[in-house]
Amino acid sequence: MPSLRTHALFLFVPVLAGCATSSQLVEDSLTAPAAIAAVGLGQVRFDYSQWTNKDDKEVATAKQNEAAWAKALGDAFLARANKRGLGGVDNRTKVDITIVDLEPGSRAARYFVGFGAGSGVITAKVDAEGHGTFRMNGKITGGAWGGNFVNVMEELGQSIADHFAERAGK
Repeated sequence: MPSLRTHALFLFVPVLAGCATSSQLVEDSLTAPAAIAAVGLGQVRFDYSQWTNKDDKEVATAKQNEAAWAKALGDAFLARANKRGLGGVDNRTKVDITIVDLEPGSRAARYFVGFGAGSGVITAKVDAEGHGTFRMNGKITGGAWGGNFVNVMEELGQSIADHFAERAGK
């Protein structure tokens, strides 16, 4: 018979695990990426008209969290861009990021079941002024209390900046 300590450890492991997020490039139409010497953040916005699942509850949750999610994505993008050498003040390419789809999955399933159950996905379209576009997905598969989309937005922002840096040879 497992002890109380064993049960307590089992229950709190998901809390201590941190957020499991990842990003994946799904389409790249950048032109002349080596010419991108520096990036600047234009707009981070949500385009709900493109979402595949327009569940009223999910859209309401996204609208309620939109400002915090957009700030997390933008701040992470700029911080990583600066770290990767794309933070110059001259000749900045304006980058607009639009969230074109979001499927939040089930936070309860991520917390209680784990192993990929309840995964959530977000799709961002990134427009580099004068250099084309690309799309990137962010995914959440678990984390403390089932994870949250602030962490997904931060991971996605960092991955977007990393993609620019890699394509620019930095």
